[in-house]
Amino acid sequence: MVSNGKLALSLFCRALVGVIWSLIVFILLGMFIEHPAGQALVAVVSIFFYLSFIYSGAWNQGFKDANYVKFGHIAENKNRGLLCGALAMIPNVAVALIYYIGRYAVGGLAFSYINVGTRIYFLPFLVPFDLWLEQFPFLVAVAAVAMLPAAFLGYRLGYADLSILERLIYKNMGKRGQTLSAKRRGKLK
Repeated sequence: MVSNGKLALSLFCRALVGVIWSLIVFILLGMFIEHPAGQALVAVVSIFFYLSFIYSGAWNQGFKDANYVKFGHIAENKNRGLLCGALAMIPNVAVALIYYIGRYAVGGLAFSYINVGTRIYFLPFLVPFDLWLEQFPFLVAVAAVAMLPAAFLGYRLGYADLSILERLIYKNMGKRGQTLSAKRRGKLK
């Protein structure tokens, strides 16, 4: 069994891996960033990578925890993904607070360094930052809490043994490979 702190650290490390993959996306698709469709493509792909790494880690732990609960090794806590996502989000909130303090209290050259550091830290959200950060400074707060719903949803779906990818690929298949229509007709149990 993994403690809440270890799961939160794992989710945070997975978020950092998502940032690295976002950097790869920017390197590979950076030539398209001059056009609005290219900006949307880069933003969607990089945010998808960032959130999918967090989601998959939470899903795996939720799936394992469901088995631990089933065999009586731990007590049931379906909100563990929310708790660990909130713990993993603490560095993000700290970076967002530093950004807001730098923007509204410090300013000047010091803020330019803080601004660059914030954009690197929240690299998956760089395209929305570049487009709308001056008009909507709350985007940093949105980026800071983005991992929370991914961790919560991933843990809950893992706990329930519901795989989104499996549902998309095998949409007419049941658990053991039988078609769902045959189950509904009562031919299979």
